[in-house]
Amino acid sequence: MADRVNFGANVERLWVDVSLAASSDSGSRLLTEPVQPGVPNQRFVDIFNESLIRGTRMESVRRRTGSRDVAIGTAGLGAIALVILVLRALQRLPNPTIAALLLLLVILITATAVRVRVAIAVSMIATAAFNFFLLPPFHTFTLDDPQNWVALFVFLVVAIIASQLSAAAQARAQEAVGRRDELARLFDLSRDVLVMTDSREAIAILARSVARRFDLKFVAIALPRASDWDVFDAGARTITLDKCQLSTAFVAAQTSLEFDAYARTYAGHRTMTVEGHMIHLVPLRVGTKPVGLLAAAGRPIEAGT
Repeated sequence: MADRVNFGANVERLWVDVSLAASSDSGSRLLTEPVQPGVPNQRFVDIFNESLIRGTRMESVRRRTGSRDVAIGTAGLGAIALVILVLRALQRLPNPTIAALLLLLVILITATAVRVRVAIAVSMIATAAFNFFLLPPFHTFTLDDPQNWVALFVFLVVAIIASQLSAAAQARAQEAVGRRDELARLFDLSRDVLVMTDSREAIAILARSVARRFDLKFVAIALPRASDWDVFDAGARTITLDKCQLSTAFVAAQTSLEFDAYARTYAGHRTMTVEGHMIHLVPLRVGTKPVGLLAAAGRPIEAGT
């Protein structure tokens, strides 16, 4: 850039684009000297340690989700078996209506705590067990009475619909929690930006902060310099960005700034594949003028973030 722009003075304007895409500032196009990664002060160490702990907790939660689905699904199947045993022990010919209602209750309870595919699997198994053990002739999958076919079909449809509705409610709740967490990450990142000092290491520190705050495997802030690019990367992965693709994305970002209401992003967002990794590119702007690109890879992030 022809004019030097003070990094701290532009934090507020640059942050507008940060909030649009899991992104960060780019004041390093705003710095003329090459950045040498430095050692952060104790305040940054504390912030990064806090971020690392939060990221570790989220990864642990994701790993536990699969185990929880298996455990709850198994418990649901056990409850179905218990209902069948009790009904067969109490009555030689169990009432199909009572049996269907009890099994539906088990399915609904299970569906409120597991993902939809597990709930549907439990529903299918409950339907098969209902047919095999509770509808005459017993211990076969054939039905003599046409009314039992209707009852079995209705039971299956109601069980699947109930599972879908429960899963949809869970998905909405999880989406709300996810958006809350993204806002918290953005707030934490804005706090990181505000405590940064005007130094040659600011952009490298900012890239590390974005990677930690958003639990990303790779983050790079790419700033054009004449016919080349200055790239400041962070994260567990090391990826060499294609500078031709960076230039193409940067040229595209210089078009008019339009908001896509459907995708909830501004113009200029692109993706590219490097070494088998999907890289998301987001323009970094001062006001409406693009000054660089943010590249990110790792966990999925909501487009509006």
